[in-house]
Amino acid sequence: MVDLILFVLGVVYIAVGLRTLFDPCFIGDIMADFRNSIGLTYLTGTFVVIICLPLLTMHNEWGSAKQAVVSFILWAGLLKGLTIIAFPRLMFGMWDVIFPQGKVARVLGVVIIALGALLVCWGNDFSFSDYPARS
Repeated sequence: MVDLILFVLGVVYIAVGLRTLFDPCFIGDIMADFRNSIGLTYLTGTFVVIICLPLLTMHNEWGSAKQAVVSFILWAGLLKGLTIIAFPRLMFGMWDVIFPQGKVARVLGVVIIALGALLVCWGNDFSFSDYPARS
């Protein structure tokens, strides 16, 4: 399961990184939508919690480097989702401090792509045959 989670996260990171690289306004546009839509903010936070919490209850292992990375990402995602729901302005404030006025968008895109490629390569040990179809 660890390899599958790493692989899926890597593919998503690569897609987001490519979008950020080729559309530098992408991240800023998302943050503007969040700021202008209470519903979008709430649904996004809820969705993140709904995804991370069950995965974390099934996988909260720190025995190997791969397990630790997956557990860390899931805990960070859960914390992020809860923060988006409960304290969205705090999240926006942190974002503004870390990425002022979107000036690092292309660099961020390259970093996200590199991280995604690393996760895909690291998680490439899984096989879909390891997860049999239910009958």
